[in-house]
Formats: sequence, structure tokens, C-alpha cells
Amino acid sequence: MGLKPGQCNNLKGRPLGKENRLNAEMKERIKQFVESKFDDVAEDFGTLEAKDKVQLFEKYLAYILPRQRETAADITVNTQSLLDEMTSEEIIDEIERIKKARNDK
Repeated sequence: MGLKPGQCNNLKGRPLGKENRLNAEMKERIKQFVESKFDDVAEDFGTLEAKDKVQLFEKYLAYILPRQRETAADITVNTQSLLDEMTSEEIIDEIERIKKARNDK
């Protein structure tokens, strides 16, 4: 029996939606460190080799641009129902069109 959204069996733990205090503190410390060292990094950027500049640039982009998710399309076609709706002449015409399209490639 799994939990449904909004349910919580752990009444002694932190409430749902409440951020972990240690994570919040660590994020804030890292943020402060990065902000304090940003000018140093920007100054040193010019001394990096080209490949290192690209790597650093890519890492920074990850925090600016949203990640793209891979998507897949389900394009299942029920060919039997399509064929049932077509006349014999339309089927022959479609076969000829497909043959011609393949030969044109």
C-alpha cells in the first residue's frame, strides 16, 4: 500500500513541503562562497585554455538554461482500419505513390 500525494505516515518528521534545514544552510553557504569568488573566477577566465573556457562556460549555462528532456512520440497507426476505409483503387494509387517516393530518394 503506497502513499498518495499529501499523505504522510511519519508524524514525527518534518512536514510535507518543508525544506531540509541542512540542505538550505549548505545551499546558502555555497551561494555566498560563489558570489564572493565570482570576480576572481571572471578575472582568471582569460588565462584559461580554450577547451577549459568552453567547459566552464557549459557548466555556467547549466544554471541559466533549462535542461531539455528527451521526448518520444507514439505514432502508432491502425493500418487495417485505414485500409478498410479505402477502395481498391485508392490502395493501388497509394502503393504507387510510395514506390515512386522510394525511387526518388
